[in-house]
Amino acid sequence: MSRRSANGSGGGWIIVFLALAVVGFIITYIVAISIMVGVVAVSWLVYWLIDRRVKARRAREAGAQAERAALASRAMRQHEAVLRGDPRGIYGAYLPAVFPEFGPAAMRRERPVPRLAMGRVPEAPPRRVVEPKGIPIQRTARPPGRRPAA
Repeated sequence: MSRRSANGSGGGWIIVFLALAVVGFIITYIVAISIMVGVVAVSWLVYWLIDRRVKARRAREAGAQAERAALASRAMRQHEAVLRGDPRGIYGAYLPAVFPEFGPAAMRRERPVPRLAMGRVPEAPPRRVVEPKGIPIQRTARPPGRRPAA
């Protein structure tokens, strides 16, 4: 008959057996375990990259929205200043040293039309038009075939 000690130290063999079983399991399935670890690592990396880009995009959008709000606010202030007749509505904070008469009357004032020596209004210069094929064609201000009114 064997004698056991009173403190119960006979459980050491069970721990050794379980450790050997775990080592055997790892050795048997090392390829599958490596593949699973790789898949988890790549999945985490992809998640981290996507999360980083989403956060950067949200920050850019928030900055753009704040910029648009500031622009709209400044435009409203300038519009209200124009309605009051304040020149800062047109020129902003940087008024010119000498600025023209300002007010509704100045805005409605008709400007003189430039005239040639004989009293005719100058014709618009001919425009260059590019046809769809990419060949530039010279076109005149009036359609061809019509004679100017005398």
